[in-house]
Amino acid sequence: MLMSYWAPSPSNSRPYDGVSLLLRHPLHKHVQKIDPWKGRLLKLDLFFHQTKISIISVYIPPYHSIHYKERDAIFAQLNLWLDKARSNNYHVVILGPSPTFYYQNGSSRLDYIWSSPGFPAPGLFSHVESCPKLNDNQFTDHRVLFTAFDFSSCFATLSKARLKQKSEQRTIFLYKNLKEDT
Repeated sequence: MLMSYWAPSPSNSRPYDGVSLLLRHPLHKHVQKIDPWKGRLLKLDLFFHQTKISIISVYIPPYHSIHYKERDAIFAQLNLWLDKARSNNYHVVILGPSPTFYYQNGSSRLDYIWSSPGFPAPGLFSHVESCPKLNDNQFTDHRVLFTAFDFSSCFATLSKARLKQKSEQRTIFLYKNLKEDT
């Protein structure tokens, strides 16, 4: 089961503009706060046992003179969220397309994933997919960025200190480091 979150554009002239995030069950149960911002940013705050994570989906318009003010406002809001995340000990992951070059017949783009140092959910894979056609017409030139993270370490597990108090231990096996004789 997937749960969708959407930050639509406030502009009535561009009703399909916006950013979104999809979360697979059971992650949506951990969403504590949803912050959409002008159809260009969407932040989900997830709370786990001893771990707080902000997932931010961002769309930054092409680097072109008509977008300077909008780009500056997006970066200002993004920096505000990042400063707040840092001061409140959140881990952060930022996802999204960022047009990198704009020219008359098209543009190039960087589809990226950035995570804060020590992000507790390692990335498993990422895949960029073209959007399907609607009524035999391509309705967007953008791609969908699929990313899978392993959030299993974020779910309620006993902390190392608690395990030590109870004289218990846990063993983690790294599959890539195992030998045949192990």
